Amino acid sequence: MASTSSTSSLSLLSLIELPSLRLWTALLPLLYLSTCLLLRSFKLFSSPLKSGSITSDVLAQECVALIVIIYLSASGFIAWFELFNVNIDDAKASPFFGYSSFVVNHIMSPITAYQGWNSILSLILAESRSFQMFIHHLLVFILSLFGYDHFLHYWAIFFFGIVETSNIPLTIMNIVKLAVGEEKNKYAIYNINRNLFAISFIVIRLIFWPYYFYFCIEQAVKLYMSGELRSSYFYVFTTCSSLLTLLQLFWGVKIFANLLSGGGKKSKSSNSNSNSSSNSSSSSSGGNRDDSKVTKKE
Repeated sequence: MASTSSTSSLSLLSLIELPSLRLWTALLPLLYLSTCLLLRSFKLFSSPLKSGSITSDVLAQECVALIVIIYLSASGFIAWFELFNVNIDDAKASPFFGYSSFVVNHIMSPITAYQGWNSILSLILAESRSFQMFIHHLLVFILSLFGYDHFLHYWAIFFFGIVETSNIPLTIMNIVKLAVGEEKNKYAIYNINRNLFAISFIVIRLIFWPYYFYFCIEQAVKLYMSGELRSSYFYVFTTCSSLLTLLQLFWGVKIFANLLSGGGKKSKSSNSNSNSSSNSSSSSSGGNRDDSKVTKKE
């Protein structure tokens, strides 16, 4: 088994030379700005939200997020089940230090660019300004950087890929809500995705996430005690991943509270928070969206 002290073909210093990362870093702002310009040019969704943000700007953010989230989710399942001749044998043999070019190009690169871009948007757009989501984006961004030094490729498949599946219905909900406003509950697509979000969040983030997180921490402790894992990697990984896990549990409690509140309260809560959506996420996790706010909306 290799350790993080060994020389890797993808060091943190060579990130700028990685084609897939450069592609995603350039693509996300381009997609967002072009979508904003398109919507504004036709004067679509031009009304301001309660936060002061223009609806079309936030809608553009959600549309770009949906593209990235679907891509990450699909990449996660492809790698996890080794579909389409994707081979992750090295990563499976060494979950912490094994290498997978597929993971680097199709999970690490998009999640790094996505969370970095989300961190910027959370400061620019008033609608996305949330301390807990900024911290979430930053934690995932930091963890993703370690992936370029042959670290966590196997676990990234789940936490940065598959976990994003629960954000697909959430993002669709946000898009519908921005498009139709208070009338969202009249649309089947909104109500169906609301239920799908609650189910997928509970299954993926409250059942599978803690289960795999336990094995990650257990392996990390063993590798650290044996001297195979640098102390800096160990402390950053355990701190960031523990904080992300606490966020999942925090959001999960809100989802359960919402489910137990009943339909009437859900509808009232949904209307009172109709303009409080934020960008993703995470799972992931990986790439999470603002699940805590949505649980109030559901």
